[in-house]
Amino acid sequence: MRAERVGDNYRLYGRKTLVAGGAAADAFVVSAGTQDDGGVTLFFVDAGAPGLTRVALPLHDGSWAAELTLDGVTLTAQAVLGEPGQGLPALQQALGHGTAALCAELVGGMERAIEITADYLKVRKQFGVPIGSFQALQHRLADMAAELEIARSMLYALLASIMNDEAGRRDYVVSQAKSLIGRAAKFVCGQSIQLHGGIGVTEEYQIGHYFKRAIVADALLGGSDRHDARCADYLRRTLNQGDTPQ
Repeated sequence: MRAERVGDNYRLYGRKTLVAGGAAADAFVVSAGTQDDGGVTLFFVDAGAPGLTRVALPLHDGSWAAELTLDGVTLTAQAVLGEPGQGLPALQQALGHGTAALCAELVGGMERAIEITADYLKVRKQFGVPIGSFQALQHRLADMAAELEIARSMLYALLASIMNDEAGRRDYVVSQAKSLIGRAAKFVCGQSIQLHGGIGVTEEYQIGHYFKRAIVADALLGGSDRHDARCADYLRRTLNQGDTPQ
């Protein structure tokens, strides 16, 4: 997305894809590169602005996103949020808070998936006994619970970092948390389906919807691989500066 200065106004050109909640939003905060200062500027754009088109996109978990195309959307200087060219720090902070909220949702989803699965193992019977009495399945449920607790601890570390750390360190912890919790959610919810068997993948049964949400949430705000690369870049820069990574 780029913003061109035209007198006292701006014109926006470009595309934003997979905008979460964008299908029903009344307005958007849009980031765009500005040529005059080489930075990133944030703009407040009404959903009905001339030149803006919106296409609703269904996601795998049943939620909706949107693709926005801005073709010469004209905005006054009053639409600029903050100082021109200085929007990146605010954008990164907002993404950090958004990632923390998404990670908290995944931790809650994992906890509920384990509860549902544990209840199912108590009532589903094979060979005349509940399958929860089988030691192998107990071990798998224990592994799921361990992943949940690791993810919960990582979430606490993320919240503490957002409150206390400087921006570079905060972004590093955000990436650590998103990568770890995203993978943990896919593992826990995937194991839940395995322990349910065929019923777990039916639309009528809720556990499959937790897995679908985990898949989509892992991709939102950057997937695990992208955040791993971001962590590696932070560690490389820290070591080049002679500091000891923590």
